[in-house]
Amino acid sequence: MSTNPRSDKTGHPRVVVGILAYARPDDLIDTLESVRQQTTQNIETVVLQSGMDDRDLGRVRDVHPWATYVWNASNLGAAGGRNRLIKIVLADPDNDFLCFLDSDASFEAGALDALLDIWPRLESPGLVSCTILTKENPELVHSTGVSIDFDRMTETHHIDLLVDHAVARDAVITTASLVSRHVLGCVPPFDEAIFAYWEDLDWSIHITQSGFQNYVVRNAIAFHALSRSRYHPAVIYYLTRHKLMVARKLGYGWNANNL
Repeated sequence: MSTNPRSDKTGHPRVVVGILAYARPDDLIDTLESVRQQTTQNIETVVLQSGMDDRDLGRVRDVHPWATYVWNASNLGAAGGRNRLIKIVLADPDNDFLCFLDSDASFEAGALDALLDIWPRLESPGLVSCTILTKENPELVHSTGVSIDFDRMTETHHIDLLVDHAVARDAVITTASLVSRHVLGCVPPFDEAIFAYWEDLDWSIHITQSGFQNYVVRNAIAFHALSRSRYHPAVIYYLTRHKLMVARKLGYGWNANNL
């Protein structure tokens, strides 16, 4: 069962929205505006520099000075950056939740409240994701989670709208997803050797192995920009490479029966 989070004197749990600054500054400005429009109480937004140059991040800060900015000289990668955000959250005992949000993604109004509202009604929630629509065409679903065939080590990316309020999945993407302090204390960090592509699926597997479940929530909506096709050669390479690394960690031997 889920552990009840602590709350402030108003009864609201404290949520840190953690954003890695790597995308175009205009995208990040839009991302932060979507956070600013949320009605969630007791929220802090942390923007961690991870690949965006100082001048561009400074322009973002000029537009959204209310956020907390963590300057960082190097690109930490998706896994390393999220681990840094986890450390920031765990360093303050008053923080109850971390909500990952990509810097080229944005919340629909009420999305964060929808994740928080359903959390206590979920069985052993681990990583709980918004329904992710395509920013360029919101009629297209980008992700409602991932099912993994562990016998063949193949994955199915669901792109259908949910019927139920929440659906358990083997894995979810971290584009716009909520995780509690309790779960962060029980699950290993992201594997930084899998620095991007499959890093979130690998972490989702660790979450289920630790006794939690991953979910996608129907009424929590976020949008993700598709700035790079999944068929880009670099994307195909890293998706394949990192999938094989996860398979090796899980102890799979490759033969005619699982290829």
